[in-house]
Amino acid sequence: MVNNKELIDKFMQTKDSDVDAQKILDLLRNPDFGENLYEENWTRANGVIPESVDRRLSAKVRSATRAKFSVQWQKVWNLVAVFMLFLGIGVILYQWRELEISNCYSDVVISVPKGQRNEVVLPDGTHVLLNSGSQIKYGRRFNARERRVELEGEAHFDVAKNPGAPFSVFSDDISVTALGTRFDVRAYKSEKVISSYLEEGKILVKSPTESIEMRYPNQCIYYDRDSKKMQKVDVEDAEYFIAWRKGRLTFRDETLMNIAKLLEQQYSIKIDFKDKALASRRFSGTIENYNLTNVLEILGLASDIRYEFRRDTLILSMK
Repeated sequence: MVNNKELIDKFMQTKDSDVDAQKILDLLRNPDFGENLYEENWTRANGVIPESVDRRLSAKVRSATRAKFSVQWQKVWNLVAVFMLFLGIGVILYQWRELEISNCYSDVVISVPKGQRNEVVLPDGTHVLLNSGSQIKYGRRFNARERRVELEGEAHFDVAKNPGAPFSVFSDDISVTALGTRFDVRAYKSEKVISSYLEEGKILVKSPTESIEMRYPNQCIYYDRDSKKMQKVDVEDAEYFIAWRKGRLTFRDETLMNIAKLLEQQYSIKIDFKDKALASRRFSGTIENYNLTNVLEILGLASDIRYEFRRDTLILSMK
């Protein structure tokens, strides 16, 4: 009679088994039989897997692992491709938006030729009167959290009130900040002094080393480009600062040398002194309708000055 172990071995080793399958199923349903059979075979194997079994197991493991690995990496690459697609679209949209913003809010430069004046209104409603040979520039940050303009030359600002957005004028090392104010800034590159005159309101003038606040009308701050120092003074004669807005030139004990520099700035000409002693002559007064010829005629009437043009140079001499 065949015992249970022999029955199992015969079933496992026979390809076309004639062993009664029902008997095998009845044995496997018995927990005691399964436990005893596994323990007996484990002891007999002594921890060694037959080579033929090992090859079959290895092949099965490699096959299953390769398929799973391939499927997982295919999913990963699909996710990476989708991510890169959306990232590329995002970068393109961002760059397009930045370009659109840059085009809408690129710097605006307003220049006034020498010998002329011009009044402009900024986007916030601030009125700016530009003097001869002056330029202002404002850009994408204007009228957002702050209103910022850059000035080269001379300008008068009638600032629109907006306490939430300070209005600032920058000229080299100097900044002038105001809230609802009328003031002048003079900052020609050819002059060593930058000045700011307060007509109404309050302004704060800053340099790299200090800051000064002006709260009262008819005060002026001078900043020396060389020494980097500022000085606040009370203005006795406001006409000196506002005359240019009305088309007038005003001199207060000014040397002819300084007047010549002003004329060079205003009319883009070069002035030479044939007689050097003329440079130290001083003048006071106001000249209406100050076209160049009118200025020279009045200076000639006030003293013994003669002038002549040689090509693009104005020569001053004594009569």
